[in-house]
Amino acid sequence: MLMVVHLIFLLPSLAALITGMVLTGRARREHGKAATYGMIGCALLLVNLLIEAGWSIALPMLVDSMGVGGLGLVSAASSILGAALFCGGVGLLIWGVVARRGPAAPPPPPGWYQQH
Repeated sequence: MLMVVHLIFLLPSLAALITGMVLTGRARREHGKAATYGMIGCALLLVNLLIEAGWSIALPMLVDSMGVGGLGLVSAASSILGAALFCGGVGLLIWGVVARRGPAAPPPPPGWYQQH
């Protein structure tokens, strides 16, 4: 039951990261590399979230098969991987925010009108 509750609490983060990937992917034309960094950051955070969900599902089975004592190395590896993905994802999101963008497109000349 606790596993199901944990997975339910991951759903808002899942939705936010997928939305972030879609929005930054659509903004790549306007914002260039900055949006690409943000999209990759969201993707790393999404991978981390999926690993966390998988760990939540697998943990009871691993405890049954390996015992609590044998779980130390697997838990440490998972924690290190999760920390690396989290730091990389947040770092890329920050880099995307502060990254230099190209010059803004010049405004159209006065009196010029383009029909669609």
